[in-house]
Amino acid sequence: MGFVQRAWIDGAVREFPIPAGGTNFIPYPHIEVPIMIVLALLVATIRTIYREEFDEL
Repeated sequence: MGFVQRAWIDGAVREFPIPAGGTNFIPYPHIEVPIMIVLALLVATIRTIYREEFDEL
């Protein structure tokens, strides 16, 4: 989701910078995960409702 705001380290212990434009999707990263969970549950609920309606046809 969001990028860590520091250099990453790979297996050879070489540092490389964050890609250009690597910013958080939402400015508040502690809110980002609950929003994704709520959106996933909402989509799953809507799909279930519509699937039941189409089964009746």
